[in-house]
Amino acid sequence: MSENESSNLTMVEQPGQTNPGKIPRVLLKPRKTMPEIVNTEKAIWLFPLLILMVSSLILTMITASIEKRTAVPAEMPPDMEYYPEEYQDQYSNVMAQNSGFVRTTLFPIIGRWLGIWSNWLILSVILMVLLLLAGHPLEWRGVFNLAAWSALPFVVRDVVQSVYLLAAGQLITSPGLSGFGPVDAQGLAGFFAVLLKFIDLYLVWQLLLILAGFRPVTQIKLLKGLLILLGTAVLYLSIRSLPAFIINRISSVFTNGMFYF
Repeated sequence: MSENESSNLTMVEQPGQTNPGKIPRVLLKPRKTMPEIVNTEKAIWLFPLLILMVSSLILTMITASIEKRTAVPAEMPPDMEYYPEEYQDQYSNVMAQNSGFVRTTLFPIIGRWLGIWSNWLILSVILMVLLLLAGHPLEWRGVFNLAAWSALPFVVRDVVQSVYLLAAGQLITSPGLSGFGPVDAQGLAGFFAVLLKFIDLYLVWQLLLILAGFRPVTQIKLLKGLLILLGTAVLYLSIRSLPAFIINRISSVFTNGMFYF
């Protein structure tokens, strides 16, 4: 057997070099694995994002089944029997659509998947820009790989939440630190209440994986690396919270009856 064939065989036999083999190494040996991912010369960001899509799909389907099982039937409007028959049929169709597959499962799945890809893109760009401004630039491929593989803790979160939902049979009403936020807050306080929903131990885990990836490669000092990480987290959470805050504000406007049709 030639030397080249022997080296190729050795590479094939090492499970940690494959994408599935990187999963336990990222979670258990991040200080060794994350710099390797940053230094990889090819784009390997697709695999962890696909894994996250699968875990979010499973979580969404379990959530939808519990919502359907525990849903309280909507009360009919007063004096509904006096309304025209066409209006009654239209109202029944709307209520059926709200509890149907499209509303309870398809739309949430699409929303989660769009969130996975947009959050990965936003986080990558923010981290790349801040490293550039700090004088420690990284190649875009390394940053995008780092942002994707650092999202593996959220796969763990999806698994934990799925197990909890199946065991408890009830929904998670206060994700992250939202339980510490003000209830029905308005303005800036309302924005921070939305932001707290995205802060949990899994986000901290992701940030630590990011730090373990770019700091050894850039040879940046610990304090400076922590400041870059803090800036990345603040900008990322602010951008991520803004759409949810706007949707909540629009929903509250219609709920409070400021518009009549």
